[in-house]
Amino acid sequence: MLNKEKVHYIAHLARLTLSEQEIEKMQESLTKILDYVAVLNRLENSAPESSLLESSHTDLMLRPDEVVAQKEQVIEQMLAQCPQSQSRYIKVRAILS
Repeated sequence: MLNKEKVHYIAHLARLTLSEQEIEKMQESLTKILDYVAVLNRLENSAPESSLLESSHTDLMLRPDEVVAQKEQVIEQMLAQCPQSQSRYIKVRAILS
């Protein structure tokens, strides 16, 4: 179980002010969370490596990038719904300076 000093330190890092009752409640909650993470770590370490490698290859398969032609009518409808457009492009406010 986490001691009160560690909970107080974590609260300080998160810029939280906790009462004694809240510290005790957090102490219990954080202990449960850390116990659960320890169980997950044990499960991850016990998984056979071959199954991990097989699943990671299928997860990395992505569809190829392709240009899909749109009908002129669809493009015009989309541009008509935009607040601003300029020469067949949607004009948006700059988000990067």
